[in-house]
Amino acid sequence: MTTSDSAGRAESERLHKLREVELHEHLAPEYVRRYKPAFSALFQRYWNDEILASTHPVSGRVLDCGCGTGVMLSTLASHFESVHAVDLSPDMLRLAARRETPGVRLGAIVRADAELLPYEDEYFDSVVCRGSLHHMPNLDAVLCELRRVLRPGGRLVVSEPCNDSWLVRTARRCLYVLSNRFEEADEGYSSDEFNRCIRSAGFRILESRRFGYLAYALAGFPDIVPILKVLPFARALTSVLIRVDRVIERVPGLAGMGFHVMVTAERDENCGDS
Repeated sequence: MTTSDSAGRAESERLHKLREVELHEHLAPEYVRRYKPAFSALFQRYWNDEILASTHPVSGRVLDCGCGTGVMLSTLASHFESVHAVDLSPDMLRLAARRETPGVRLGAIVRADAELLPYEDEYFDSVVCRGSLHHMPNLDAVLCELRRVLRPGGRLVVSEPCNDSWLVRTARRCLYVLSNRFEEADEGYSSDEFNRCIRSAGFRILESRRFGYLAYALAGFPDIVPILKVLPFARALTSVLIRVDRVIERVPGLAGMGFHVMVTAERDENCGDS
């Protein structure tokens, strides 16, 4: 890559980040409303618990990278001794800091670019990213930085939009084009592509699975798909949908239609540090 190409890519990434900050200035209060209904809160806890389970048996320090409004903080604080959180959006961070989350110090929630984290090498025992990496224009650089701040054998758990299914790709493309709540450049990943990037950054993948089906679509985003908001017994129905999702995840053919890919990996010490 020539110097001019590198400069052009750097400028493109800088502008992408500025658009993300501007977009999330408007989205921050909408995220709060998204998580407020009881049925949505139930699904968010289920999603968080699935991520938390993948961090076991690791404890100690954890980083929530791309924490948004802090929807994962209380879940992480229930298991880890020290919880830290970063995000590029000051509006998201203000809402995260307002949460009453026992076990999370206010100073542990900071604004930072995931490509340049304000932590020492090997500082964390685990890092989690819930739907945040696809907002970041240089995935490879972010993954390398996450490896840097993880201790040897530390756990990385990520849940990101998955485009393996043509139905999911079509639905996501329609949303991105028709709604002003998405940045069109924030595409999801194919699971093969995503896993390859994680391995290339110096991680050993322990598990890669699809996640999120009916419950994800109907209970996870009531501001976008408001069907459950008008139905009676929405919380009970969400419990049923979560059970259905767990079954779908184990059915060959249907499993590939997940909205997310959830990957558990650990820092691979067979890969030399650059």
